[in-house]
Parts: sequence; C-alpha cells; structure tokens
Amino acid sequence: MTGGGPGIGAHEDRDALDVEDFIDIYRLNTIAPFQAVRACAPALRASPMGAVVSAASVAGVFGMGSSVAPADSKGALVMMTKNLARGLGPKIRVNAARKRRIFKPIPRAKPIDVDS
Repeated sequence: MTGGGPGIGAHEDRDALDVEDFIDIYRLNTIAPFQAVRACAPALRASPMGAVVSAASVAGVFGMGSSVAPADSKGALVMMTKNLARGLGPKIRVNAARKRRIFKPIPRAKPIDVDS
C-alpha cells in the first residue's frame, strides 16, 4: 500500500501553508509511493501475484475542500497510479483505493425466540 500518512502542516489554511509544508506533503503522498514502487518493482515482477495499491483520497479525485496540498498531491498520486498501471501491467496489478463514508444505517439484530 502506498501513499498517505499523518497530516503535515496547516493545510486547511491556504495562507498558513508554507512552501516547505507543501513540498513535505508531496514527498509523503506522491514521491515516496513512487520510490517504493520503483524499489519493489523487481520483486513484484518476479512474483506471480505482484500488486500495488495506492491510498487515494476523494479530495484527490474531485478536488474538494480547502486542503490544497493534500488534495493536489493525492490527485497526482491517482494519475501516477494510472500511469504505473499502464507501464507495469499486466504483469503487476496496480490499483488505487480510497476510504468512503457509509451512510447506510447498520440494521439491528432481531431477538431470537428461544421458547419456540
């Protein structure tokens, strides 16, 4: 699994985001996953089931919110994942996954009638 990690810097406030934080966020979300895939590519090619899964983000797909650097870096990660899939596939499977809220309520279990 590549991409993601703890928050860095004041990324909700565009004016407070300095260049170093912006670069650090790109390093974490885009450059580090690329370096990891590049380092692991020989082993992935040798494996009969080589696979890469990038940790994408809804903000990186739809460009939402005010978190410019994280959204931009995740957008770059999504595009990089597509390009890696083209370049490494079909031998190595490359995908991106993103977490999503589930709004459907969890059904409550019905009581079991033990007397019948």
